[in-house]
Amino acid sequence: MTQPTPAGGLTEFLRRLFDEGKGQVRSGPPPVIDASSRALLAEAEAIAREELIGQPPRYRPLVAEWAASLLYSACQFVVCREAPADEIVRLLKSPCPESHSPETDWSADLVLRHLPDVFRQARHLSPSDPLVRELAVLGADWPLSSVGMPLEIAPDVASFASHRCLWQLYVDRVIRREDLSRLDHPAVAESVRAALGAHPELAPKVSMRLAGKS
Repeated sequence: MTQPTPAGGLTEFLRRLFDEGKGQVRSGPPPVIDASSRALLAEAEAIAREELIGQPPRYRPLVAEWAASLLYSACQFVVCREAPADEIVRLLKSPCPESHSPETDWSADLVLRHLPDVFRQARHLSPSDPLVRELAVLGADWPLSSVGMPLEIAPDVASFASHRCLWQLYVDRVIRREDLSRLDHPAVAESVRAALGAHPELAPKVSMRLAGKS
């Protein structure tokens, strides 16, 4: 997911993240948001909304920029293992500039949808690392983006549950990634059951859980 590189700023990080699913980072302070990174985020959002069923929420650039900086820092911590715990906490608890809403969740998800990959790599390298704990907290705070991550805290999906487009995106991810823990939410389980319909073979593990066989 993450690789160190001696050069390249946030734009190059985002370009490779969107094109290849791999973000390259360098040591030092996180790069600043500039015109090229803003343009790349807007372009990626326009592409992402074309792939959805229904009308996505409005794009909130400041939220996407915040998420980009946050994920860059997380990737730095994966490859730069000498970072102190208080620095990890300080950067990964940077508050989102806007409160949760369908617009906020969608705009953050443009980048944070890669959070599960970063979490898996961090946990593989060091399961007890403070980074793993903070990434799990982020996952609980951003449930639309964290499907597939093992969470100790049940995620609150209220901020996007009433938005048909985002709810369908969430349900599709639960099915595709076979995240059985998300089925503990009654509304999620009901929607997943309806989405699978007469084709439970599309997600055997999910279907077995819904049938009470696991």
